[in-house]
Amino acid sequence: MSSNSAYMLYYAENETKYTNLKFWVIEFLRLRIRFYILVRDEKLYKKIRTSLTDCVIYAKSTLDVESSITNISNLEAIFYISNHPKNIQIIRFNAYRHILLYTNNAISKVFRAYDELWVPSQFHLDNIAKSIPSITDMKTIIIGAIQSQDIVSLEHKSILYVISNLNDFLQNQFIQEGVKYAKQHSCAMQFVIETNNKIDNIFITNYQEQLEKYCYSQGVYCKIFNKISDEIIADSAYIVCDIDSYKDKFLINNIPVYIYKPLNKYIDEDNMAILESLYIFSTKNEFKDIISKGDFKALERENLAEYRLGKSFIMDKTFQKQFLQ
Repeated sequence: MSSNSAYMLYYAENETKYTNLKFWVIEFLRLRIRFYILVRDEKLYKKIRTSLTDCVIYAKSTLDVESSITNISNLEAIFYISNHPKNIQIIRFNAYRHILLYTNNAISKVFRAYDELWVPSQFHLDNIAKSIPSITDMKTIIIGAIQSQDIVSLEHKSILYVISNLNDFLQNQFIQEGVKYAKQHSCAMQFVIETNNKIDNIFITNYQEQLEKYCYSQGVYCKIFNKISDEIIADSAYIVCDIDSYKDKFLINNIPVYIYKPLNKYIDEDNMAILESLYIFSTKNEFKDIISKGDFKALERENLAEYRLGKSFIMDKTFQKQFLQ
């Protein structure tokens, strides 16, 4: 791509999808390239100008779209971050490269209309190919799940517990085992409580206060949050979660991930294949046994991080390098 080139982020979604656009706008700002944002929703346009950048254009009609892009000198490529039906109104301009930045959009045969498909990992490419076998004939580039890039860290200090079901009594037993482990290994603890449900046990009446008191009574420092953030994951040396709160981004730093799967919980074959690279347990004794064996799945986990997140492409800054070629 030429140093004189200009680029465009085209987004036809409305204001409710602001967060997705915000992520990509920040990434393009980091690149220090000349680029514009073309949106089709007036409220979204005003929000971007107020909070992010003034290099945004509002195009209400198809004619507005055409006049907007023809007024940009050296426009080389147009990037799409959702597969919206209105994308077709701009894909018809053959003078530009049309690139879909695929994350987890619903798979559509319309993907074939783009010139290039940039995907996070081989997993995403394989998933698309199940529905569109000919997709491999397109130009596809793996750029890594760059949404995980800010989690990469060399210093991991805490044990992270993600709790989404306080009604499950076993989860409280696992917490107690985790606190014991943290005390033995001089680790701090982080808890993410993702539920407002309360039951009658040690952690429920003002559960945050009760949990803090319990940790401190054991000589373990803890912090409690109501949602997962990249900063929390980056600070974690171990992660314990249930099957419903697991996220692929937990893999990025190749730390042990312990997943609680209730005995009566059905997991389909594809997801079970993923879980085999992690530590799965269903009872307190299984949890204690797994912890006692140490981390013996580091290589499997690293391979899974490559397949699901395209970790090597993140570390190599493949996305950024596409604009330097």
